[in-house]
Formats: sequence, structure tokens, C-alpha cells
Amino acid sequence: MKTQLIHTNGINIRAQIEGSGPLVILVHGCPESWYSWRKQIDVLAKAGYTVVAIDVRGYGGSDKPHDVSEYSLKKIAADIVGIINELNFETAILIGRDWGGPIVWHTALLHEDKITAVAGLSVPYFRRLEVTPIELFKQIYKDRFFYQIYFQEEGVAEHEFEADIRKYLEITYFSADYRGMSDMKNGAFSTMNSKSPESGFLDGIHRYEEYPDWITEEEMNYLVGEFEHSVLRGAINK
Repeated sequence: MKTQLIHTNGINIRAQIEGSGPLVILVHGCPESWYSWRKQIDVLAKAGYTVVAIDVRGYGGSDKPHDVSEYSLKKIAADIVGIINELNFETAILIGRDWGGPIVWHTALLHEDKITAVAGLSVPYFRRLEVTPIELFKQIYKDRFFYQIYFQEEGVAEHEFEADIRKYLEITYFSADYRGMSDMKNGAFSTMNSKSPESGFLDGIHRYEEYPDWITEEEMNYLVGEFEHSVLRGAINK
């Protein structure tokens, strides 16, 4: 596997590349990086594909424009198409997880001639509504905390998370795995649904001290280092 900075759409995107054959681009969610695909890259490469796992703009080793307007789905989709062109491929297969899902779906919608297949993991595809998602969430959660509404004010979530990035990552990852999802008393989803709109993201969510079997402390150290280097503004902007 090699690391490469790919110049696309006016910015540099860091990518991990392995294999040969048809192009597969892996797009991570939040708060993640190319490293989320570390166990899939080699498998796909051995199956006969050129695998490119990227840091989305704003994350890790990729460029991090400051303005929120630089993180529209249209611009991030153009990043993906630029990667296809810069690597001298005609088309690509896209796989996205979490917030990577909307990125790959919109890339396929906006550039259908460049995408031969698309898969979204962890979140369902839904059609455009008559109101924006944020306006809908403000109606549904007008008396309760909801993280996407919390993220709308610049600097608020960043300030909370950057105070202790390890705590933020451990709580976010572990409260959303099987243990956290099944823990009705301490799990993030049950806790968030009962918080007031004035709460912070991490308020009231249990922090599990024991690591699950799907990630090691060494692997977490890598992710913590990535966000200590890049901080959280770009991730929240996306």
C-alpha cells in the first residue's frame, strides 16, 4: 500500500492505494479517516481491484479549507471525480460509510458517466424532501437535543471535542457499537433522545473503559493522532 497526495478540484487529497484492476474508491464517515477501511483494503486489492481509501477534505492528511461553503456535497463529489481523472481511470466503483454514503450517492447522481456502481453502508438513502433536513430536524427535535442541530453553530462542537479528542472518539465509537446500542441506560441513542437542546454532545453519555474486540488501543492511538493534527473544524464543516 502506498500513500499519495492527489491534486483534485483545487485541493490535495491524501489517499492510500493498493492493488490493480478496476478502481474502487472508499469514502469514510465522521469522525473517521482512510484508516476506517484498513481491514477491507487488502481484501479488495486481492480480489482484483485498484483500491483507493481517501481522507475526505477536512480530514487527516487532506487539505482543510476554512469556510463552511467549501464542504458542499457538490464540491466533495467533484473531489471524487477529480481523483478518478488524476489516476487515469475512466470510471470507478464508490463505497461510502456513514457520512461517506451521501457523498458517494451524490457523486453518482451528479456524475453518472463516471460511476459504474455505488454502495452506501450504515445509513439509508432517502430522496430529497420539500424542506431541508435541518429544517425538518428543528421541527422534530425542537424540545430535545439533536447532534446535527448542535453542529450548526460554528465553533461550538469543535470546542467541546477538541478539549479531549480521545474522549470524544472513544465515546462516539463505543456508544454506537453493539454494546452501546444495546445498553438502554448508558447508550448514546437513548441518552441523546432525552437531553435538552442546551446540552453538549458528550453530556450524559457513558464512557466505556474497556475496549471492544473490533479495535485496539494502538489503532485508536492512530486515529487520535490524526485528529490532534487536523482538529475537528473540517469534519464538522462536512
